[in-house]
Amino acid sequence: MIAINGHVNARKPLDTPRTVTAVLADDPDLKFAVKSGETWWFHIVGFLTTVSATPDIKLAMNGPAITDLRYSMHIGEHTGAPGPYEEVKTAWLSEGTVNFVGAANDDFEIYGVLTASANGTVVLQWAQKTSSADASVVKRGSSLRAVRLN
Repeated sequence: MIAINGHVNARKPLDTPRTVTAVLADDPDLKFAVKSGETWWFHIVGFLTTVSATPDIKLAMNGPAITDLRYSMHIGEHTGAPGPYEEVKTAWLSEGTVNFVGAANDDFEIYGVLTASANGTVVLQWAQKTSSADASVVKRGSSLRAVRLN
């Protein structure tokens, strides 16, 4: 992660696989620190794979106490499904999930604005939607950009 003068850029250097867990957990790379009173714009572009339809994936954002939060979550179109998952969120840990009908090689995008009312870390959390020995993987090259607006 590179943080310079209110700009943060982070890129996953390696794939992060998850198996046998449906409990949301922090991504080790896609996160940034905020301080109370700061307003931030953030954008995550991610790539994911699954080897079967069983595990699927769920995503959420988490962070410190906030006075204002609005973000949009988009999980790309997936084979056999009626279309992409899209929703505007106004609270941390508001999950977005997707059900794949087979192996997936897909994308997701999350972008939004927040004003923090406490110091802490804003982080992408994710897990398998259904616990499985088949891995769900957020791929290397997935990235985050955040800009402090004040």
